[in-house]
Amino acid sequence: MHVPTAIDTSISVNDIVKLQAEDETLNSVRQQVQPYRKSERQDETYFFLDKQLLYRQHQDKKGVTRKQLVLPKTMRSHVMKIAHESTMAGHQVVSRTLSRVTAQFRWLGVTRDVYKYCRSCDICQRTVPKGKNTKLSLGFVPLIDTPFKRVAVDLIGPMFPVTDRGNQYILTLVDYATRYPEAIPLKNIDTETVPEALVSMFLRIGIPE
Repeated sequence: MHVPTAIDTSISVNDIVKLQAEDETLNSVRQQVQPYRKSERQDETYFFLDKQLLYRQHQDKKGVTRKQLVLPKTMRSHVMKIAHESTMAGHQVVSRTLSRVTAQFRWLGVTRDVYKYCRSCDICQRTVPKGKNTKLSLGFVPLIDTPFKRVAVDLIGPMFPVTDRGNQYILTLVDYATRYPEAIPLKNIDTETVPEALVSMFLRIGIPE
């Protein structure tokens, strides 16, 4: 008898049978149980018992016939967690998480539950998906015509190989008006080294507005 690998290994087959029998959310499903048989129609959907475990046979839109274990309520969060958060899952979108779940499992409201689970995932909420950012209208960028009124500062690195003097970063400064560049090699970019390098620049060109 095949029990999907996503089930917690600490739970026995007898445990699953008992949980299915005691789960009131599966009452309507139990009323639809038919004897296990090979359906003459591959696209026929029905529920059946196989060695006391409750399953659903279903053919998906791609024509693949699946034998899905009907999951009791107490086990659903665990399966959704594996389908969405495991290393191989990688916090996929709702549709892909649902596909992973329904490849082996089924319960009434599975689509709604997977949707809610993915939408409540803390990691997913902290990561804005590409293409979901609100497009903003282009703003007016003022023309800078006074030298060193505004400058652009950036750090480049780490670069390899390291120079003979141990430098592996470059602090750069470019004036917006004249495009005048400045660059200073740095051994590190800690909170003391970078400000000191900036001051050395400002001593030569003046402090920008």
